[in-house]
Amino acid sequence: MMLPPRPVGRSCPMPDSIADFARCALDRAQKALETASLAQIGVAGLTVGIAETSPRVVPWLAGQFDPPTKTTSARIFCDYTGTHTQKTRILGNLSEVSPLAFDDALATAGLFGSLDAGRNQWDIFDPACGIGVRLLPHPDAYPEWESTAPLANLLGWIMRAKGRMVMHAASLSVNGAGVLLAGPGGRGKSGTTLAGVANGLQSVGDDYCVISTKPQPVARPLYRMMKQDKAGLARVGISGISGPLNWQGKHVFDIRALFPSAAENKALIKAVLLPGINHSATTTLKPASAFEALQALAPSTMLQLGGDRSATFRACAEIVRAVPAFHLLLGQTPDEIAATIKGFIIKGAP
Repeated sequence: MMLPPRPVGRSCPMPDSIADFARCALDRAQKALETASLAQIGVAGLTVGIAETSPRVVPWLAGQFDPPTKTTSARIFCDYTGTHTQKTRILGNLSEVSPLAFDDALATAGLFGSLDAGRNQWDIFDPACGIGVRLLPHPDAYPEWESTAPLANLLGWIMRAKGRMVMHAASLSVNGAGVLLAGPGGRGKSGTTLAGVANGLQSVGDDYCVISTKPQPVARPLYRMMKQDKAGLARVGISGISGPLNWQGKHVFDIRALFPSAAENKALIKAVLLPGINHSATTTLKPASAFEALQALAPSTMLQLGGDRSATFRACAEIVRAVPAFHLLLGQTPDEIAATIKGFIIKGAP
């Protein structure tokens, strides 16, 4: 299916606003995509085509995503030629533009976008025609974390255009029903997810999930790869994983290779769990307020995924209003942790 064309504006010799620059960048991306060869990936049931001026992202896609479907929902062009650098100078000192002001500047034009002024990295997406563009001054300007979470902003906006939201959360489920694990990095989301899948539970993701809230909250996968350090793998009895470590010193592996039955495509969310340390041998659950759940879910999501942060906050608030929240005070052994979560999913709070 052909995506609707983007209305092409003037030739854009020099922009006079952030929104003007974004429109021109999208016009150039659309023109490049007309003749580009696309690498296609499946994300939460949608197909996304990706083209680059140099192969940087495409080598990182293997194992991260599902096979594409026949219908392309969106296209992304990654431009590393640096041709945008001179044009952005006309806009002034962009490091002084706050993230919220940047969001507002693009929202008035009906666009999503994110700017890393230090790297001169722009991500821009037009939901009306399903075209996104990433601009970098050269092919090697990617941050070190990009290889394990490629194109997160742009994929998030593609999901948003379809009524979904990418959130910084993990998931565990049983027979299509499950929980979100929320909290900032280092609170045990990935370790708890690994303990679950190593002991018979399913998951749609250990770091990010695609969430739809209506008619009821449902989680779908964004990335399929999991990340864990050597000690975390050893705790659940996994050894023999080789290959280079990521920027956090963690192994990156395909959940489907280690636990073929653990990779879930969709899970109905029954609760939000907030992992934490428990000074006891057993795992316990204690009721948490919706405000505590929102504090665990919204700030890290808004920090890691740019573009219209007010919409991100509203979506997180909608989730915590729709389902109950509990503190998950983690015990000492992975099988006991998994059994407690499984029992909670099946039977509800003790």
